[in-house]
Order: sequence, then structure tokens, then C-alpha cells
Amino acid sequence: MGTFGERVRNRRKEKDITLEKIEEETGISNSNLSKIERNKISPSLNAAIMISNCLDESLDYLAKGIVKYDELNAGQQELIEGYNLLDENNQHALKAYTAFLLSQKYLLKEVLNKTRAPEPAPDPEPEPIKEEKRVYLPILGTAAAGTPILTEELLEGFLSVPTAKINKNSFLIRVKGESMIEAGINTGDLVIINPQPTVETGEIALVKVAGEVTIKKFHLVDSEVRLKPANCSMKDIVVNDLTKIKVLGKVIGVIPAEEANQNMIHEFNGPNE
Repeated sequence: MGTFGERVRNRRKEKDITLEKIEEETGISNSNLSKIERNKISPSLNAAIMISNCLDESLDYLAKGIVKYDELNAGQQELIEGYNLLDENNQHALKAYTAFLLSQKYLLKEVLNKTRAPEPAPDPEPEPIKEEKRVYLPILGTAAAGTPILTEELLEGFLSVPTAKINKNSFLIRVKGESMIEAGINTGDLVIINPQPTVETGEIALVKVAGEVTIKKFHLVDSEVRLKPANCSMKDIVVNDLTKIKVLGKVIGVIPAEEANQNMIHEFNGPNE
């Protein structure tokens, strides 16, 4: 941080004040002033006060290197200006003390917290990803998304699916045809079926018609059932004899063909979880 003499010399040169000028105002000889600046002699308290007055510099700075408030940089002054919100009687003492801390390169938490915006709260720790419970369902043949066809009484394989929404009797059916493409069900896809004897109007169902099965939107109006395709180029299937139609289950999910074929297994030897 330097000595008294070095700080006097630096301030004197910064302010373009000559030794002769200080000698004229203080009565301290040019020779002694030179020795003070070169640390050959130490000034008396009275001489130090006169030199500080002549240089218009605080004695605290010349003697100890304590920076005056007005000479702090803009960021430091902005820090201290926060004290203007405090009690007026405390402002001078707090500014002086903060200037001392800054000059010594000590920034106490208590000082900073009075003027600095609070630190943002740390981002919450991400919750661990919970492993989704899955179960293997059997792929029980094929149903038409087009003209009804006879379901194949063959077990094609097994596929692991999430347990959400399914029940213990759920199964998979492979789709054939294009009548449900506007509902995102394409030929080769697997649909998840929850077995149930009825569905709401407008729901997609696996339906048996005169011994054959199909996948369509189910609409019951009075004593007539309309099986509506999700393909504007195809017509409804109209069933007037309700004894010839049976709801086998509701379609609750679709697994694209590519995903299904990649993950399907042909044998399953372990219990479902």
C-alpha cells in the first residue's frame, strides 16, 4: 500500500503541486519535504496535517492508505450509496467505515447485504426420474381397420407396455387396413384393448360383427349401430340387427408398428410386475 512519503509524492504529482508551493503554504522546507517523500525522515503530526490540508487530501489516506469516499470508483460508490436509505446520522460513519474496508480489500457480508440485491435462490434439485412400471401384454391376432376380418386365433408374441390405464385382462391386437388413419392408427400398428362389453358413443372399439372383428368408432343411435371409419374416403358400416354385433373392448392406446416390431418378444418366461 506504500508509505506516507510515497502517497504524498503521488498525490502531489497527480495534482501538479510543487514542493515550493507546499513550502510556501506550510513553512516546511523544500529539503525536508523531499526527505519526507523519500522516507528519509518522518513528519510530525502537525506537519502531516499541514501537508494533507495543502494537498486537499485526507490524513487517513496519507498516513494509512485509507481511501476517501469521493475517490472510490463508480461501482464502490454505488455500493455505499445504498446507505442513503439509512438513518442520516449514521451515513457518514458507515461510508467512512465501508471505504476503509474497501481500501483494505475486506468486504464483510453484513456490509454487502445492506445494498446488494439478494442472491437468486439456487435451482431446485431435479427430482429423480421414476422408472415407469410396465407389464407384458399378449398380441392376440389381427383386426381390420377396414372390412371386418376373422381374428387369427394365434399368439403372435408379447410386448412391454406402461401399466397406466390398462387392466389385468388387457391385450394387444395388430391392425390391418387404413380406415383409422385419421385417428393415428395405421396398418401394422398395435392397439391396446381393455376388454369391456360397452363403450360410449364416439369411442374407438374392437367390435365383433357376424363372427368377424374390426376396429371402428362406435355409434349407437336408437336400434342402429354405425361403425364409423376415421378415413373420409370410406363409408360407415351400418348394423341394424343388434344380435349380430358385440363390443369386445375399448381401444386405449396405439403403439406404432416400428416400435412394436423392435421391442416384441416371442416368448415370455417371467411374471408380469
